[in-house]
Amino acid sequence: MPSPGQPEFAFGGAAEVDRAVRLADEAFDSYSHTGLAERAALLDLIADKLEAVKEELAARTALETGLPAAQFEGEATRTAGVFRKFATVVRQGRFLQATIDPAQPDRQPTPRLDHRLRAVNR
Repeated sequence: MPSPGQPEFAFGGAAEVDRAVRLADEAFDSYSHTGLAERAALLDLIADKLEAVKEELAARTALETGLPAAQFEGEATRTAGVFRKFATVVRQGRFLQATIDPAQPDRQPTPRLDHRLRAVNR
């Protein structure tokens, strides 16, 4: 039983962990076959849901940490914005382009090799 003013926490055991891992594995299999529009929509939905509960989430977090709820509301808004920015990147497909970081053979103390990055599992 928590002390007055302290939130209650849920605890789980091995069965809950196993279930969570199984569900995550199943979600990955289906998610890996989605298109960019669906993935971007999911990121936007996460942002929407986060903003919808930010006051409740901030109040709970303030109870747990003793920090001001306003700080956590700001963090939730910022985080929702990050999800939306990633949704834009996904929607535009920019992350699928190759990135080439050219070699710097004269770099000191050691030369840098040519680095190439390209998404291979879409």
